[in-house]
Amino acid sequence: MKSVLLLLAVSLGVAVCLAEIYQALAPLVGGVGWLAALAVHAALALVVLVRRPWVLKLPARKALFLPAAVVLLGCLVLAAVGQLFGGATSRAVGGEQWAWILIVPWAEELVFRAGIGDGLRRLGGPLWGSWFSAIAFAVVHGQPTLANVAHLRIGLPLGPFLLALCCEALYVRAGKVLPGVAFHAACNASVVLFAYGDARWLDWLSPLYS
Repeated sequence: MKSVLLLLAVSLGVAVCLAEIYQALAPLVGGVGWLAALAVHAALALVVLVRRPWVLKLPARKALFLPAAVVLLGCLVLAAVGQLFGGATSRAVGGEQWAWILIVPWAEELVFRAGIGDGLRRLGGPLWGSWFSAIAFAVVHGQPTLANVAHLRIGLPLGPFLLALCCEALYVRAGKVLPGVAFHAACNASVVLFAYGDARWLDWLSPLYS
């Protein structure tokens, strides 16, 4: 019980610290929150890579990339269904979506899986360490600054939490970040695929995109 409470405290503490750093850095990047977060994650990812460069090697089992392929194929099928049976809509997406597909997954997987996640796994083992790493990842997406925490404006977004759990499982199985990066990128790419193929899915699956 003590170890679980310790993991909870550490995961929430990490999330709050990161949120405060994002907020402090945001004015330097035009007040764009996600860009501030990316800058912090990129810097931390470099630290992880210097200390543990082997996490970028290809995993022994290529089947671990299958979840990413399933996500992409599933999105294409769902969008095609909307096109086939009519009623499909489209929606414009911002240029930042491409950064979320091509860059963000690398930085976040290195930081939260090979960095924070491995640290928590050393404290609580693979199961609890991965669980609370996923909690930290999800909570930080809700901007848990000290001011928000003081006003109880803190949550656990479902989409980031489920994404993190899947990526944690892939990382634990592979011992490398590439399957998680691929899965993370595929999930982020689903926004673009649905926006152009059938944007109604973004509304129907809105809890996963919160």
